[in-house]
Amino acid sequence: MIQGDVWVWQGIFTRWKRCNAVAREGKLVVNDRDGVQLYMFDIIMTTIIPIIDDPLRILLRSGKTIVNLRVSSPEERIKWVRALSKIHNLATLRKEEPDAHLLDKLTSDIWKGQSELSDLVIELLPKLKVLPKGA
Repeated sequence: MIQGDVWVWQGIFTRWKRCNAVAREGKLVVNDRDGVQLYMFDIIMTTIIPIIDDPLRILLRSGKTIVNLRVSSPEERIKWVRALSKIHNLATLRKEEPDAHLLDKLTSDIWKGQSELSDLVIELLPKLKVLPKGA
C-alpha cells in the first residue's frame, strides 16, 4: 500500500489540484482534499507512464481515462512508480492464466525496464551541460 499527497491536472483554467491518493488491493483511489473521490483505477488495467521530460509527473491511462499526477520530488515519483508496479505485478499473478503468464512476465519486465530508464534519466539530467546556440 502507498498513500500520499499528489497534484492532479484539472485543466487549463483550474490547473493542478492537490489531492490524496491511496493504492491498495489492486486499486488506486484519488480523492480531493474534502475526501470526495475523483478517480478510481483498477491498477491491473492501468498503464502507468513516468514522463521522462518532467521528473515529477506520472501519466495514468485506463481505457479512455487519462490522468496526469504530479508529486513533490523525483524520489517521490520513483517511490510511486515502483509501488504501483509492484501492486500491478501482484494483481497480475493473482489473475494468472496458463497462457497469460508469459504475457504478464513480459509486461512486468517492460515496467521494470521503464522504471530503471526513468531513474537513470532523472540521475543524468542534472549532469547535462547546456551548450550555447551555435557551439
